[in-house]
Amino acid sequence: MPLRIKPIRFEIDYYRDRPGRGTVMVSDAPERPADRPSALADHIRDMLPPDVPAEVLPQARVGRQSDVVALRESLEPDVDAMVLTGSVDQALWARVCDLGIPILFMAHSGLWRTFMEDGGWEHHMPDEEVGFEALVAALALRKSLRDMNALYIGPLPSIAIAANCWDLEAIRAVFGVHFIQVEVRELLAIQETVPDSEADAVLSGWEEHIGRLVEPSREDVLEVAKLYVAMRRLLAREEATGLAVSCGRLTEVKFLPPCLAMSMLIDEGIPSACGDTNSLLVMTSLMQFSGGPALMGNFTVWPEENQVSIHHDVLAPSLATAPLDLFGFHRRGEGVTGYADLRTGEPATVCGLSRDLGEMLVIGGSVARSENMVHCRTRVFIDIEDASAIRHARVGHHYTMVYGDVRERMRALGRVLGVGVRVL
Repeated sequence: MPLRIKPIRFEIDYYRDRPGRGTVMVSDAPERPADRPSALADHIRDMLPPDVPAEVLPQARVGRQSDVVALRESLEPDVDAMVLTGSVDQALWARVCDLGIPILFMAHSGLWRTFMEDGGWEHHMPDEEVGFEALVAALALRKSLRDMNALYIGPLPSIAIAANCWDLEAIRAVFGVHFIQVEVRELLAIQETVPDSEADAVLSGWEEHIGRLVEPSREDVLEVAKLYVAMRRLLAREEATGLAVSCGRLTEVKFLPPCLAMSMLIDEGIPSACGDTNSLLVMTSLMQFSGGPALMGNFTVWPEENQVSIHHDVLAPSLATAPLDLFGFHRRGEGVTGYADLRTGEPATVCGLSRDLGEMLVIGGSVARSENMVHCRTRVFIDIEDASAIRHARVGHHYTMVYGDVRERMRALGRVLGVGVRVL
């Protein structure tokens, strides 16, 4: 659903007999272009970022208390933010703010910032770090997160993850995402019912993304395709748009690493994280802001090289320069993982989230190179400005990378959610 923005223009009559009500507009003044009934709405539309789903509703006029009552009674459903502008009448502005809808400003104003803070109303205002477009993108993402169901497949806390949040109610309170837990055995039970013909059809669709089968057999890849179908069925059943899988617990029951299935889901726009609720939240955010797939994994800082790296097994094909060659999993001689060199020389954003959901570290850089490892197959190196600044600022366990510089939007998201953000 798009972010729905309601423009409100205050046009106050001249209070000749009511002194003390503030600076006002003289009603018989000549009309200016900004006074046209749709001027504010048109201006907002011109300022919206083109990649963000947003709708500007018809502009409303407020000139007296009866207009506030009429606004309240006629307000469209599901209004996400109001943009206020025009003449100053603190009493009327306060009554509109009391409607309980977040106020979005198009430009910074110290006067109105003080007014809004003193009144305790939710408001979002551009400044030297975050612009209007970034705030619109962040508010749209917050709305999307509050409507999101996500699967967590396996028990919590997850095995082999040191610093992620396993309090699903705490996640919902901060990010709005509703996690639905599913047993590993239920996923595998569905996987075993998928017919070969359906898995073959999936493999046919993957052909352009797969290069050589270096270690696994076609039968091994067919089993992963069946797992992909099972994940798709669970997502559809629960109306979920993202998932995290406790891979360690899954492979304890049946050695069927989900890496390739998750790679394909990410390429299809479905965030998929390895056992890490925090990474799923970050991945969802980065993917929506960048409009592309993400890579999550273990995070290492290389101070002498001024680089950081992300190291894992889930590589979305569109991040790479060639189809994925398929290998086994962690020297086991079984399982399926994919590798191809990543695109280099492009800007990238990397982000991690603290276990208590209170802080994000966001890093900008440029993809330098990638290499084919064995234990966690893909490792990508990102050039950054000052690696030494990160050594003692790290939060969380896994980090997530997308192509593109979306640091401003991530900073705006932190403000909208009430999460601290450190940007490097």
